[in-house]
Amino acid sequence: MRHLRRAGFDVVHASHGEEGLDLLSREPFDLVVMELVLPRLDGYQLLEALRAKEALSELPVYVLTRLGTREDVDRCRAQGVQDYFIKPHHSLDAIAARLVQAWQQTIHQLA
Repeated sequence: MRHLRRAGFDVVHASHGEEGLDLLSREPFDLVVMELVLPRLDGYQLLEALRAKEALSELPVYVLTRLGTREDVDRCRAQGVQDYFIKPHHSLDAIAARLVQAWQQTIHQLA
């Protein structure tokens, strides 16, 4: 999380999928970085719940996980995940830089 903070992001942490969904349902967020292996509500279930809620269906989601099979990636891409990072193949600094770049592109498109 400190890598994202250093990159300029305000970071809110959820301990499990249900808490994440609750937070996302109560307050606005610009994007989500999530793990797939989560207690109570796994990442796949969380993605499905986000996409089922109209207000959250277009929320940009980035996955950072150790799960790296083609099936894992394809399943997330089918749910509209913006990018999929496999630990430890991607450094946290590189991921933070990629998120900054993606966010800047989004801001530019909105302007």
